[in-house]
Amino acid sequence: IDRFHYFTMCHLMFDAKAKEYKIQFGLDIYKSQQRTNFRLMASDLVKIQFKMNNVVFNAHDISAGGTSVTAPEGKEGDYPKEKLFEKNELMVNGKKFDIPICIVKGVFPDKLEDGTETGFTRLGIAFEKLPKDTEEELFKHINSEARAEEVKKKFNLGTKK
Repeated sequence: IDRFHYFTMCHLMFDAKAKEYKIQFGLDIYKSQQRTNFRLMASDLVKIQFKMNNVVFNAHDISAGGTSVTAPEGKEGDYPKEKLFEKNELMVNGKKFDIPICIVKGVFPDKLEDGTETGFTRLGIAFEKLPKDTEEELFKHINSEARAEEVKKKFNLGTKK
């Protein structure tokens, strides 16, 4: 299966008599994009905040590798490409993660979905030197939130930003 990940819940049972395992699929199967790190978009159901340089940003998205935010108006120069920031914090739906180091990897015009520039500057932020346990916990939390968002979409509970 190319470029997509599929996930579901199922029941795994061992039949001692037949000496074999059986998997019972009875629940929905969800599809997500394949990338190095799955990117979860902020929405009315997914709140993402990132504190960097003592400024709290409402982030646009999150992955285990980084996030993107909009630079404060008039402060774009405080966030040049390749600038390193230490002692950062990430909140995803109320769960906090300490991000020891991040680097501004991209600085580009912020655009609306139709491609119209907003006049603001978007920053692509990469997390660097994350402790393995933090990276794993963040990855699990993002995937859990993605699954929850898919279920909410299925029941039309809304996902607009």
